[in-house]
Amino acid sequence: MKKVISFLLLGTMLCFFTSSCFHQPVQLEPMPDPSRDMATTIIVFTAVAITATALTVLLSKYKPVLLTPEGKNVKLVMHEEAPEEAEYIGDIQTKVVIDLISIKNDLRNKAARIGGNLVVVDTFQSEIDRGRTWGYSGSGRVYYLDRNIKKN
Repeated sequence: MKKVISFLLLGTMLCFFTSSCFHQPVQLEPMPDPSRDMATTIIVFTAVAITATALTVLLSKYKPVLLTPEGKNVKLVMHEEAPEEAEYIGDIQTKVVIDLISIKNDLRNKAARIGGNLVVVDTFQSEIDRGRTWGYSGSGRVYYLDRNIKKN
């Protein structure tokens, strides 16, 4: 829906820009009267609006992932393996997110959705394009660990 609104806003601004600027004769006076010269105002307004629309679309794609109530019950471990008594459920992978906390939250939320309560993190990696980091992604293995089993 945000994309549709953004495209409608962009189209409206483009129509406004073309009808306002290109249908007026260009005046090459040494010092034009600012009260009569609306073309500059329209150009600046259009540039600001297009920039704001582009940023809105870009930033709406990369929202932080919040931890769900179910995800709070999932334990996340790194640099170690699951206990022997844990039952393997499957592998999961995060979407591209903006920070490392969102990777952890996304892994825990996905593990809870498929019935796990333990995630062994395999990788965290940067998503790099043209030398810039645009986000992060991660993967892990989901296990179910019966918390009632006592260790010897």
